[in-house]
Amino acid sequence: MADWIVGLRKAAVESRPGASEDDLTRVEELVGLPLPSELRNLYAQMNGGSFEPDVALYALEQAPDAAGVVETTRHGLGGLPARGVWRFGLRGGGDQLFAVRRGALDELPPSRGSLAGRTPTPASWSCSRASRRCCGT
Repeated sequence: MADWIVGLRKAAVESRPGASEDDLTRVEELVGLPLPSELRNLYAQMNGGSFEPDVALYALEQAPDAAGVVETTRHGLGGLPARGVWRFGLRGGGDQLFAVRRGALDELPPSRGSLAGRTPTPASWSCSRASRRCCGT
């Protein structure tokens, strides 16, 4: 298991058991996109959780009291590409955590702090500020 996943599991205030290979494959089929390898590895170890301060990792599928990766990814989010984006969490109540496939970045309009030409896994989108920030390199 990758060190960063071990670190996340230790830092989790709450976490759910990992998803099975069948669950991961079913989610990919429901969304119509392959999960990025980093997210696939993470969800195999932890299918959702919460972290301090105020970060939520969505479970793969919606629960009665929480959003799910399938539903939020299928719903999309204004300002992000229509395809090639996996929405997998929320930070601070307003910043969407997401992973973007490289080809999907071509759909983004040029802007200050643009993600174009980068591999932004993960990145965040602030609905309130309408700004993108790449957390990857």
